[in-house]
Amino acid sequence: MELLISIAILGIVAVAFLGALVAGYRGVRVANDQTMAQSLTKSAMENIATAPFPVDNETTTTENFDVVIGADYIDEDHAVSDDPTQMQMVTVTVQYHDSGEAIKVTQCVKAQP
Repeated sequence: MELLISIAILGIVAVAFLGALVAGYRGVRVANDQTMAQSLTKSAMENIATAPFPVDNETTTTENFDVVIGADYIDEDHAVSDDPTQMQMVTVTVQYHDSGEAIKVTQCVKAQP
């Protein structure tokens, strides 16, 4: 009888431990994805800063992620405009390649020099 109770307690502890390991793995994976998204966003923003005006819409695919760059012309009040001589609101979205779920979305303004 004592052996049966000991085995049951050991089983409960093992299941709880495995659950904690799975949760820890998921947390590490999310943190890794967010770090990768931050790095991809920083790289895209540096490319946008050095690119000539206007910025074109484009999508770049890496192993697991898509980097989507979208640009709309805006006026001084940041309202969408058709005037290509003003400024652009540039949006960089890093998303999962398979699901399309966005991980990080960042915006900046690029002005005509």
